[in-house]
Amino acid sequence: MTDTTGTADPAQGNEQTPPKGDPPQAKEFKPITTQEEFNRAIGARVYEERSKFSDYDDLKKAKAELEKIKEADKTDLEKYADRAAAAEAKVAAYEKAAQEAKWRLEVRTEMGLPESLDVLLTGETLEEIKAKAEIISANIPVKKTEKPIVPGDTGDNSANTDGKPERPKGQVFL
Repeated sequence: MTDTTGTADPAQGNEQTPPKGDPPQAKEFKPITTQEEFNRAIGARVYEERSKFSDYDDLKKAKAELEKIKEADKTDLEKYADRAAAAEAKVAAYEKAAQEAKWRLEVRTEMGLPESLDVLLTGETLEEIKAKAEIISANIPVKKTEKPIVPGDTGDNSANTDGKPERPKGQVFL
């Protein structure tokens, strides 16, 4: 590796060769003996360091203003993104609940289970709901209905002459 002070060769044990050209003249050390000399030396050094950062306060203020602007823009964008995500999550939850209710109705109708056992038919897939319905029908004596009662379905009312739908026998409506 070559630099102005000399060269070092790792293959030769990191020995340095003398620099080419005249060596720089070193200042002779003069010890500080009085408080005035110390204050002058320190004052000069402090001035040099402070001059490096003279515009630091201005840069800090500019950065703070920029951050405020970015945060204001970001806040509106994030607010709308959060609202959209919450709405999407709510829609997904409603769709999932509607699909599970449809599956429960389908399985209950297929197996001939009463609506009162609907709370026991839980699951996130049709197969899970069917498996629970099979367990229920195998372990709980359930009177299977000939035709399940579907809300809104009036059935065959041809024998009824007064125009009102017939109530199934044995069921009480409040």
